[in-house]
Amino acid sequence: MFSAYRRFYRAPKPAWRNYLRAVALEASWIARHQPLCIAYEDVVHNTPAVLRRLYAFLGVDEDFVPPVAITDRNDERWLHDQRFAAFMQHAFGVDAQRNPYSHNHFGAPRQPPVALHGGAVMWRGGAILLLGGRGTGTSQLVGALARAGARPIADGEVTLGGGGRVLVSSATAAAVPETVDVVLIVAAAYKEDAEWQPQELRGAPAVVPILNRAVKEGGSPRRLLRIAARLAAHVTTLAGPRPEADQVAPEILAYLDSILDRSSPEDTRAASPERPN
Repeated sequence: MFSAYRRFYRAPKPAWRNYLRAVALEASWIARHQPLCIAYEDVVHNTPAVLRRLYAFLGVDEDFVPPVAITDRNDERWLHDQRFAAFMQHAFGVDAQRNPYSHNHFGAPRQPPVALHGGAVMWRGGAILLLGGRGTGTSQLVGALARAGARPIADGEVTLGGGGRVLVSSATAAAVPETVDVVLIVAAAYKEDAEWQPQELRGAPAVVPILNRAVKEGGSPRRLLRIAARLAAHVTTLAGPRPEADQVAPEILAYLDSILDRSSPEDTRAASPERPN
């Protein structure tokens, strides 16, 4: 139901209404036609047995292997299929022209950028996203990381594109790509006499600082959540109070080095990444 809501609806109420309608239709079809019903979980966890059962039901040779192409991206192909889009309009009142993720009729998804309070530097081809509002020392940390060898690409405000990449303005840095993948997030405000013992956050907790640091004016919560969800799949966030920027900057870069070296195909070492002190 959530997948259908993301693709087809602007508000949850009509999504739930049509979901319940679909459940009722499904129940009536099952009662009328007595089809073979297979749970998705069974397909995932016991695929061979489910396929044998399915082939027996259809009268298909059990050695049959279908030609299957696997894709791991949601490219909203339904928008390009006018017959299917017409069916969705007729059956559920879904209008492709009003889909919130398309910019024209049957067009490609659009994900406008969002602005965040903070800064960013580039290190080994990836972006370190530094999140913090006024008075948290973010600009000082950008400067310290630059002195440690990183390249500044944003200071004061960071713009993230639809894919969760930092958009680099030509005025900010030269000889760098227009967009840079976020590989690490640092949400560490300066605190006098603090020790550098950050929490390592992954998954949904890792992107909470992004939600807290969004520039509200003209922003879209849906757009922000979509970008945050993309980042949650792969980024790590270091969160907590920090001492002086020049003290922690080399440790941040060393921490990111350990992550990148471990994930590199050429690196065969089994050691875990070194953690900041």
